[in-house]
Amino acid sequence: MKRTKSFVLAAVIAAGAGLVGSVHAADHGDSPRAVGEPAADLADLYAWMDETEPEKLNLIMTLASAGAFSDAVDYVFHVNSDDDGPLGPTQQVETNITCSFDGSGVVTCEGGGSSASGDASDAEGITSIDGNLRVFAGLRDDPFFFNLTGFNATVDAVIAAAPALNFDDDGCPLLDDMTAAQLRSVISTAPNGDDFGGSNVLALVVQVDRSLVNGNGDILGVWASTRSQ
Repeated sequence: MKRTKSFVLAAVIAAGAGLVGSVHAADHGDSPRAVGEPAADLADLYAWMDETEPEKLNLIMTLASAGAFSDAVDYVFHVNSDDDGPLGPTQQVETNITCSFDGSGVVTCEGGGSSASGDASDAEGITSIDGNLRVFAGLRDDPFFFNLTGFNATVDAVIAAAPALNFDDDGCPLLDDMTAAQLRSVISTAPNGDDFGGSNVLALVVQVDRSLVNGNGDILGVWASTRSQ
């Protein structure tokens, strides 16, 4: 049985007009797979193009595990293309870049008619023979910024005020002016530290030539999934 966890996001990249864009989706520790299969638990997805290499699409997925990629999981970037947007189910063309690992950590990534295989843990990564696909796979400092201390302080302030608050039909607190002012004070005066900084995550980084993934146009939608083999 194959199990899939995915995130969906879209980036508008008008390559013909010289425009670039970036997008990001996040989910940290919210899935049962965070415990059961940490090497398959997606944390963040990043997709962007930049002005220095507008012909390249850069893709990153990070995983909750700080261990190793699994040889029992396929790691997949899904790139949908369209020519006028918004992306719809009937007119888009999808290109998948699928990466898998063997027991020794060697990765093979294939997609759009190109493939690269080897030890991609070196900073330079590996590149396909045709030069259209470049891959890095290994540990990196978590790039996701999150002030967990400030978040917890805000939650604690709401919990402390909860006995005096009213709640809507969904159980969410309706904040009075005093509580709202206290929260604004906490948020504006507390340190803005990055609690994820210095934490390692597994990162799979793929740079692909745009011509491999824009078969139906230069408006690209990107999502990622992990699939147990």
